[in-house]
Amino acid sequence: MFFRCCLFFILCAFNSAGVAAEQKAHFQLAPAVCMVQNSDDVCQVDVNFEWQIKKAEDVCILRDQTPLKCWQNATEGRFSYKADVQFGTVYSLVNRKTGKQIASAKIKVQSSNTKSQRRRLRTPWSFF
Repeated sequence: MFFRCCLFFILCAFNSAGVAAEQKAHFQLAPAVCMVQNSDDVCQVDVNFEWQIKKAEDVCILRDQTPLKCWQNATEGRFSYKADVQFGTVYSLVNRKTGKQIASAKIKVQSSNTKSQRRRLRTPWSFF
């Protein structure tokens, strides 16, 4: 009896791991970081998307629930987009029929004009 229970759990774990591996997707955007002069500046950047999934689906790339580009019955795609980004922006690869998110990626905005004030590691009166 104990052997059957263990075998059942091992088979269930193996099957669920196979399903998780099946659903993995490759979704990448470049550049992932956009540099601006001041923290409230808008970054204008050409974003290149590349995606690949195992099973053909109808998918779209979304920015804040707004579709940018869609494909029908596809397993891979590439897309370029001129974006105005002020804060970190998340892009998602979503199944068009079900609305289920397959993968996501984010563009981070960094300011080159940050206050870089370092704290002294030792007190001014220290001899060491």
